[in-house]
Amino acid sequence: MKVEKLKMKFFEFDQNNSGGHFDVNKKVCHRVFIEAKTEQEAIAKFKPMIEDQSSSCPCCGDRWNIDWAEEITFPLVYSKENNIILKGIISYCKYLKKEHGWTEPDCRLYYANGKIKDI
Repeated sequence: MKVEKLKMKFFEFDQNNSGGHFDVNKKVCHRVFIEAKTEQEAIAKFKPMIEDQSSSCPCCGDRWNIDWAEEITFPLVYSKENNIILKGIISYCKYLKKEHGWTEPDCRLYYANGKIKDI
């Protein structure tokens, strides 16, 4: 029986501006991307990163939704109307930072090999 090898994917965790601010530290910023084989693996890697985060507020909601991660697949059609097609994770993060950046860094990527990249 042939065992299918799972391909690595990026999963996005987007921080809510709960309480009127974003938490930025050595672990997290506005958006965190984790390279993993499955959503469950990405969530398991992400949970320890937010243990010391400031809490959510009743009017703004939860700072992080740790129950799900959005899988990002490429090429990514970001806007059909404006013909914005992003070919990889770096171009996606650079676009998000340019158009919607709230923090410095705005995106933090955690690669499966242990490499971390801020954008």
